[in-house]
This record gives sequence, C-alpha cells and structure tokens, in this order.
Amino acid sequence: MMQVMSQSNSRVNATELGLKRLKDAKDSQRTKEGKRFTYELIAELSYVSVSRVKAFFRGERIYRDNAIAIAKVLGLELREIIGEDETTNPPQKIVIEYQTCQRMLEERKRLSINPLTSKDGKTFNYSDIYVPLGLVEKREQEKQNGDVPPEQGSSLYSPRQQKNNLPLFPLLQKGVGRGGKGLGERPNNTCEITQKYDNEEFFTEVLEKGNSPKSQGQRIAIIGEPGAGKTTQLQKIADWVLEKTDQEIVIWVSLADLQGRTLEDYLFNVWLKDALKTARVTEAMEDGLVELFNESKVWLLLDGVDEMGVNNPLYEINSQIKGWIASARVVLTCRVNVWDAGKNHLEKFDIYRNLDFSDSQRDEFINKWFFQSSDLGESLKNELMKSGKERIKDLVKNPLRLSLLCYAWQKRKGDLPETKAGLYQWFVDTFYQWKEEYFSTTSAQRKELNKALGTLAKEAIDQPVSRFRLTRRQVVQVLGELDEPLCKLAIDIGWLNQVGVAEENPDEPVYAFFHPTFQEYFAAVSIEDGKFFLNHISENPDQGIYRIFEPQWKEVILLWFGKNDLEQKNYLMELLENFDDNCEEVYNWQALLWVEKLLDEFPSYHLSNEEDEEEIRKDINIFKKLFSSYISQDKNLKNITKKDGEGIDLTLKPEDIKLIYDVGFERRLLEKSKHYLIDVFEIKMAFYSLNQSLDKNRDIEDELIDEQAIFKLFELTSGKRWNFDKYHIIILFHYLIANPEDDYTVFPIIRCANKGNNYAIERLILLLNGELNLEKYIEEKELLQDIYEEAAEVLKDLLIPENLKQTVSSLKASINDEVLENERDRYLSCYNVLWYCAQNLNYPEFYKAWHF
Repeated sequence: MMQVMSQSNSRVNATELGLKRLKDAKDSQRTKEGKRFTYELIAELSYVSVSRVKAFFRGERIYRDNAIAIAKVLGLELREIIGEDETTNPPQKIVIEYQTCQRMLEERKRLSINPLTSKDGKTFNYSDIYVPLGLVEKREQEKQNGDVPPEQGSSLYSPRQQKNNLPLFPLLQKGVGRGGKGLGERPNNTCEITQKYDNEEFFTEVLEKGNSPKSQGQRIAIIGEPGAGKTTQLQKIADWVLEKTDQEIVIWVSLADLQGRTLEDYLFNVWLKDALKTARVTEAMEDGLVELFNESKVWLLLDGVDEMGVNNPLYEINSQIKGWIASARVVLTCRVNVWDAGKNHLEKFDIYRNLDFSDSQRDEFINKWFFQSSDLGESLKNELMKSGKERIKDLVKNPLRLSLLCYAWQKRKGDLPETKAGLYQWFVDTFYQWKEEYFSTTSAQRKELNKALGTLAKEAIDQPVSRFRLTRRQVVQVLGELDEPLCKLAIDIGWLNQVGVAEENPDEPVYAFFHPTFQEYFAAVSIEDGKFFLNHISENPDQGIYRIFEPQWKEVILLWFGKNDLEQKNYLMELLENFDDNCEEVYNWQALLWVEKLLDEFPSYHLSNEEDEEEIRKDINIFKKLFSSYISQDKNLKNITKKDGEGIDLTLKPEDIKLIYDVGFERRLLEKSKHYLIDVFEIKMAFYSLNQSLDKNRDIEDELIDEQAIFKLFELTSGKRWNFDKYHIIILFHYLIANPEDDYTVFPIIRCANKGNNYAIERLILLLNGELNLEKYIEEKELLQDIYEEAAEVLKDLLIPENLKQTVSSLKASINDEVLENERDRYLSCYNVLWYCAQNLNYPEFYKAWHF
C-alpha cells in the first residue's frame, strides 16, 4: 500500500488587485533587450508552460513555485499578487493500493485478438499464449538498403549493422567514384551497434540494474512493427514491477485515449479519478499524485505513441514528459515507422525492439493456441514447412499475424495464400465466416460494406492527423447513420469499434478499425487506378497527385500491388519509371526506389521491358555502393523536428565580463540557483577568449587562436542545446577556417545550437555553396571532403520544417555540372542535404522551392 502526504507545493491564485498588477506589469514593462512581454515570452523566461501562464493571468490556481517564477520575470513579489492572507491547501493523505494497480492493469491483459475469438468461446489473457521474445538494443535509426529478398522480409525489421544510401541520379552518366577509388571501397560506416537480450536478461539487466547506455533504465522505448508484441511486452513489464515490489506503482496510459488531452490532464482527471474511485479530484489529491512522482515511485507505461493521432507524436510526447512527470520511470511503445520517421525528439530514451519469432517460438505459440486440438496445430506447422510457403512463414514471425493465421486455420484448413494481400483477404473472409452465426450477410452486402469501408479508410489515411481515430461524423458521412443498415453492420461485425469519445465533444463517439492494418487493407482493395497514388503534372505539380511519396501510404501501396490487376500495376510502374521532377532529378529517385521496392516485394512481377528493369537495378546498385556513407533511401522523414525551444541563453553582455573580477560572483551564483549557470558563464568566457584571440590576429590564416578555449567549449556544450547568436557562430567559423584540422571539435559545438538557428544554418549553407572559400585555406583534399560532409550532417540536424524550402532554394546553385566536375565533394554534400529536404517536403513544395 502506498501513502503520500501532499504538503510542499500548494496552489495559489491572484487576487483581483493582483490580476491588475500582473496585467499592468505585462503591458508596461520590457525585457533588457526592449522586447514587449507576451505570454509566450513570460513562459520561456519563467520555465512555466504557456497554458499555466495564461491560467494565472485568468485568476486560476497554479502551483506556488510557478507563480513565484512568473512574478519574478515581471519584477513582482508573490505577496503583491496573491495577498498576504492567501492560504495553502491543507495536506491530504491519498492512498493508492497495490491491489488498485492490479485491478487497473487487469483489463490490459486481454489480447487484441479476443474480439475476434471470444464469441467462439475462445479468449486469452496474454499469459495463456505468451512466448517470451528476445529484445535487441538499438543505438541509432536503422537504414534499409532494399537488398533483402522478400522471402526474408522480416529481417527488414531486425536490427543489424548496415550502410546508408544516398541516390544521386546525375552521377550515373558521369561514372564518378569517391576520390578515384573503386565503387564501394569507402569504409563501411555502421549505423548502429546492438546488443541482444533474452527476456529475463532484459528484465534483470536493463529494468532492475539499470544497465542501459543513455538513461540507466529510466527511459525505455519498445519499438516494432504493428503486431510485433509491443503491448504484450509492456504488459509483462507491468507484471514484473508489481511482482518485484509493493513500494512502487504502475500507471498505464493508452495514448490513443488522450484524444487531445495532455498527459498531465489525463493523469489527474482520468487515471487518478479511477484509482481513488472518486467523482471529483481535488487539488490536494493532484498534489499527492505529484508527490508520488517526485519521490520516484512511479512506473509510467505509455502504450502506442504512434496512435496519438497527431502529426508529430514523438515531439508531442517529449514536450509532455516534463516537470513532475519526468520524475517517473517511463517505458513506452511505438511503431518503428513513426519512431524512425525523421529527427527523434526522444533522444534520451534507450531503444529496444522485440525480436521476431524464431521457428521454435512460432511452433511454441501454435502449440499453446491449439492446446486443445494438437492435431490441428501440427497440421498448420507442417503446412508452413512446405516449399513455396516462405513468404507466409516469414510474415507470421509477427505475433498478431500469427494469431490471425491460427484463428483462420482453426476455422478453415485451406491453402495458405502467396502474398500479404492474399493473406489479409483470407483473414477478412474468415472474419465474416466467424460472424456469420450472429450477423448473417449476403455476398452483395459484404461487397457493399467492403467498398464503403475502403472509402472511409482512404479518407482517414488521407487526412493530416488522427488517421486511425474516426469521429462519428466521419463514419456516418460514408456509412450512413449509426442505426442505418450499412453502419450498423460494420459496428456489429466488429470492423469498426468505439474506442472513446472526442475530447472537444464528449457526446461525439470515436471509432477505430479492428486494427490499423485492416484499415490499410480496405483502402488498398478499394483503389482501382494507379493514378490515385501518382498523377504527375510536371508544369503545375499543385494540380497533381503524389501520394506515392507520402509515408502513410506505403503499406497501402504494397497491399494494392499484391492484387491481380496486372494492367494497373504496369500503369503505375510506367508512371514511376518516367517520373521527371524538373529539379535536376533530385526527387526522381523517390520514384525509382519505389520501382525497386515493388520489384523486390513481388519477384514474380517484371517490367514489360526486361532491359529497363535490368538497367534500373544496375543503376540503383551503383548508387548503393557509391553513396553508402549517406542516408538511407528508405527513411520517411516527414515528421522532422519542430523548433523545440530557444536553447539556453548565451548572450554575452559587458556585465558578464566584469563578473570575472567580482569577489561576490560565487555568492550571487548561489542566489540565482540555476544549475547550469556556471557552465553558461564558462562558455561565455570561452567565447570571449576566442574573440580576443581573433581580435589580436586579424589574419585568420594565423593559427594562434586559443585552442584551450575551443576544447573547453566542446566539453561544456555537449549534450545540451544552446542559443548561439550571430557573434558565437561567426567566432566558431573563423576558428574553423583558421584551424580546419579541428573540424571534429568545431562541428559538434555547432550541432549543439538550438534547432532552427538561422545564424548557424545560414553559415553552413554559405560553406556548402563554396562562399567561404575554404579552398584558399585548406590544401589537403581529404580534410576538405570531411569538412563538407560534416557541414551537411550538422545542417540536417539543425533544420526545422520552416527552413527546408529556403535551404533547397539556396543549395540548388551548387547542383550543376561545373561543380560536379571541379568540386565533387562539395557537390555530394549539397546533394546529401537536398535529398534530405526532398524526403521532408512533398513534391509540389520541393518543386516550388527549387524554382523560387
């Protein structure tokens, strides 16, 4: 039993007079830089969220510490705002029992397959058929090179050491190799280092002992493809925690249930209300939960980051694991395509992936499923071992798909289909058969329903947010009202299930497909024309269709291509082969790589012109060898970093210099109580030292600049984001030009600039465009090559969506034959950045930026 006394951080609100003082101070005062105070600026300076700042200005109660910080920014004392007689909440004991955690977790133990099997009297807790999966530690984002045969397609989800690839179309005709070397002779830069754990090792080493490289077991991400057992692994972790101790509690949050709420709001108004079985949560109860977090007695299990229904879920969840919530040990699950879709905001999380079922684990699962009919289980295992079933055998290494296959096999002992589309068609047919006893349907009804579900699925996937969460309004627009035959049938059968209500309107039900993969399947089978994915209007891309380049359609396209419409498959392939971007072919490779992917996925399919197919494969193989040190052609980076704060302020003021001689400096540091202030001061002094050296040595070819200062900067800036201004960036680039051999020190410092730092981005673009005349100062070709490559990687790391178009417009000047012939390394580095931008901009946006 856990008991927490809430005492320390009570809530306060402004009096009527206090509100007037707040608003007067906001309107009349200015910062030292002369800026007017806005809610956003007050929030930034006080380290309090914008929503809490606004709440305080509305007279609402907020935590005392937050109120003090806001008052301090505005030059006020808290007593002037809340009044001398303001009282705090009395302490209130809240009790969260061990049994409460067990009760709230119990419903999470049901398998997602249960809605399919329950009416046959066959339901499972995860422990009934749980087969422990190994895990693998993943240090960096994986790069896929497309060289895996489809029969071994699950290995695409298996972490491994691998090269990166940067397609570069114009170089095909040039036959350019790197530094005169043969193709593929450049050293293989591995993209990740992994360590495998069996299930018990993971619990002991990572969770209990905290042996993880980044977070010491405090921040864990379990990632994988749909149905890979992520939720089941999270369930097992919950059980393990409760078995290990009765001094810690487990809080489970299905992130799809947030529906627009913040994590804090959900914990207070949903979880805590349920845990305490109370109709109203008081502020003192909330304070008690906060205290429990602050005492590090909470395991926060967040299931389904990918199901949050927002454009950038990693950014969103990172922004909410702050303050008191950050005191918890956090374990979350996420689809791998979302986790790897661009700049990852959860960089402090240690990443682990469930390994696929091995053959023996697959057989163990089948044995557990068919424990009452072992002959049926044996026949399924024998069927999977037959020649020609390699694809299906590979497909069911995934626990969810194996569950569906077991149920389908239980219902009818037919031949296994060849493709993923065929398998899901089998699943759909089996689903209808299973429901036949309860909801009899004709073939015409099923056809009509499938078509309508396909329309609904397409419309949902095509929307910018909440692609797998459908409001009642969306559903009835396609299927009719809830009590009309088509909509009622979809809900009765179970293709659509209510999963909650809309945050903005509690009377509005929210629905989801039985599983997102079925939504993608219904979308695929409803698409008849390849133009749905690609209809290129070269003279006006805004009028065209380019879904082929949008990551949410990837699985739909693969399922669609698995159908038997040869004419439409040929048509889409022709569109991809002949795609011309009118942007020096930077974007063309998005299309040609799709050709390769589809040819690899469906080896029985061939282009109508075999010579074209052979030529495409040859060209792509050249690229993979030539550009192995760059980014993967398979990454979908659509959700790259938003501007995540301005970083820690480093503005160098005259009074800062004076402090170095001030005997009272240490005392005032303690008074300010900012844990990073000493580092900030030392960084400022290092910049000051560099600047003094530069002032004394105007000739930047003279290498008498203070090297000790640059190494001090390297040491101090590591691991944080800093608000470098123009002054700082100029100093760093001057040092780089004077000391190019220290590029390995300077570029990591620049990489620590706050994302979207226009000064750093502008300077890096100037460098890559050759406008800093590095050739004048650097004679060694290999060193110059390294500097260009590092500049490109740092630039990609600093870019935010708002910078992409301008970057394309600026760097296109370096993509021409003259630069390719004379400055190959600079050309390659510029192409690297442009390829990155192409993956993060849709084609019409890229086209307009290129021709701006």
